Order: sequence, then C-alpha cells, then structure tokens
Amino acid sequence: METFEIYTLGSGYYLEKIFNAINLILHPDNNFVSAMKLSALGAIVVLTIRAGLNSDFKSAAKWFFGVTILVGVFLTSKANVEIMDTLPDSYGRLSAPRRVENVPLGLAFIGSATSRIGNNIAQKFDQALAGVFNNSDYQQTGLLFGSKIVEDTSKFRIEDLELKQLMLKFYKKCIVPDLNMGYKRANGYSLKDLTSSTNILEFLKDHSSKARIIYVGGKPGGYQSCQKTAEYLNTSLNKSVDLRMPILAKQFGAFFSQNQGNNSNEASQVFASVLQGSYGIFLKNSSKTAKDILLQNIAINSLGEAADSKLYGKVATESMTKLAYNSVGQMAQKFIPILRAVLECLFYGVFPLVLILMVTPIGLDVLKNYAFGFILSTIMATNVCDSFLYC
Repeated sequence: METFEIYTLGSGYYLEKIFNAINLILHPDNNFVSAMKLSALGAIVVLTIRAGLNSDFKSAAKWFFGVTILVGVFLTSKANVEIMDTLPDSYGRLSAPRRVENVPLGLAFIGSATSRIGNNIAQKFDQALAGVFNNSDYQQTGLLFGSKIVEDTSKFRIEDLELKQLMLKFYKKCIVPDLNMGYKRANGYSLKDLTSSTNILEFLKDHSSKARIIYVGGKPGGYQSCQKTAEYLNTSLNKSVDLRMPILAKQFGAFFSQNQGNNSNEASQVFASVLQGSYGIFLKNSSKTAKDILLQNIAINSLGEAADSKLYGKVATESMTKLAYNSVGQMAQKFIPILRAVLECLFYGVFPLVLILMVTPIGLDVLKNYAFGFILSTIMATNVCDSFLYC
C-alpha cells in the first residue's frame, strides 16, 4: 500500500483524528455506502428523465464512467498517510510523523500534492525573504520568535530575595519622597521623567537624593544615602544579569540548533544578537545592548511590583501596549496557526459529504472545486503567510 506524506503546521494532532474518523465513516459496516447508493439512484433517475426528454445519452454515459473512476479512486482504493507537522514545540523539537492507514487514495493524493507544493513554495519564500532583515542571526528565527523573545525578556524580575527587598525599601524611602517633592529639590524629577527614561537604573543613580538616607543592611550594611543605594542596586543588578545571561542563552539556543546549545560562548553571542535585533525591529531602537535591555526590563518590573499602585501600573501598561510586537507578533502567533488549522480540518473533514456529491451528475464539478479549495487554503492562503512570519 502506497504511503503519502502530508505537511501541516501545528494541526497534525487534529488531522490524525479526522483521518481516523473518515475511516470509521467509510467503513462498510456503517450506512455511508447506503447513502452513496441513494445519491447515485437519484442521479440515475434524473439522467434517465433527461435522456428520455432530450435524447441526451452522452451525459448518462459520461456520468457512468466518471462515477466508476471516482468511486474506485476515492472509496475503494486505500493508501497510508504520514502527517509531517513542521511546527516545533516550545523546546524547538519537531514531533514524530503521525501515521494513519487505510485512507482513501484520492484524498491522500490531493492532500499530499497540495501540501508538498505549499511547503516548497514556503521554502522559496523563506529564501527570498531571508535578506529583508539585516541581522543574520535573526533571519533564522522570524517575526514570531522575535515576538516571543521580546515577550519573555519583558517579564524579567529580580531573583535575589535580598535585592528584591532592598528595591522595595528603596522605592518607599527614596523614590516616593522624590516624586512627592518633584522639581522642588535640586535635580528633582517627575513620574513622567522616570517612566520615560530609557535607562531607569542610571536615571535613579543620577537623580536620587544625596541627603536622604535609608538603612540598607545586608552586604552594604548601615545607613546609605539614596544616591549611594541606587549605585549599589545598579552594580548588583549588573552582576546578576551577567550571571543569568549564559543560562538564558543556553535555553534560547535550542530555537536555533542543537549544536549551539552546547557551546556557551556561541549561544551567548547569538542570544545577545537576536535579542538586540528583535528589540530593534519591534521597538525601532537597536542602539541598546542585550544587557541594557534586560536591566531595563528588570527595573520596570521591579518598580511596578514595588509601587503596588494603579498609577505606575497604568503608565507601565500604556508603555507596553505601544510595543509593535504586541500587535504584530502576538496576533500572528495566535491566529495564523489557528486559521490554518481550521481551513485544513474543514477541507479534510467534509470529504465524506463531497464523496456523496461526487456520485451525482455534478460530481466532476464538485471534485474540481474541492481540489481548488485545497490549493487555495494550503498553498495560497496559509503557507505564504507562514513564510512571511517565519522568514
């Protein structure tokens, strides 16, 4: 029995279930064959009346030979299919092919032919669009991965409990009083100045009060001015990010290749390059280094947690919603695969109904439109979109 490969993107599990359901529906023990016989009987009645009135025996003969071929190809002849899901999981690994036996030969052939053509066209688009982005490392991942790395790194927070408590104390004892005083003191600032700063830690180090002191405790020990505490936080968070960067690079390295995950230096370079390139594309600002990006995200999230107020949360939320990746990457990441899965499942799932219509006088037209629907959905509509988003 011949085996056909059907390529899909994220809907391999559902296609396997649909093919198994089609096998159950077309099983001889079910009443599906009776429905086809009833449909064919209606067609014979219509063609007989037409032949008697118009002497149109040619249409009857054409229908007879057409039905014989269609039933032989789409009902009695069987084949095996292997569903190749090209969408990797969260670890960058591809799932094993899903094998389904005794699939109608015609359905397997149409699905295999259209999906293969669509997959080849997508690869051609990938090659053609690879030169769009200047970052060569970013070309290996595409917009969807770029949106994912921006989203994941935007959630960074302080892991060290001592630093987290110090940041909370610094916010309450230094930032809040400074915001209350505003421009009344020398080198003062407002909430807008703080939230719009491109480097919050450096901003706090330069604008925190030198006269106000807080009890720091821990490693610094004793009382320190707010300005000295800001310097200590900046230095400590820089060290923390330096320690976490190789770990993050190793985790994200799986999205590039398995070999890169084994080389820590190479993985760190690729991670830093892709992170900077992703922020440059989505936020239109690639001047920051990967470390600066992570430090800024940590500062934003830490202050947001320490504030525990709707005011700062609102400003931070409004700032995040302006990011271009939120509208481009996230919407595409969620809905393009869903759209593809719906179209594929729809066209494969209606096959039994199409098979009933094939034994009517309009059977050849039904087959032509059904095949054209496959071409439109799997080649023109979805694979090209995938190429743009995963280029």
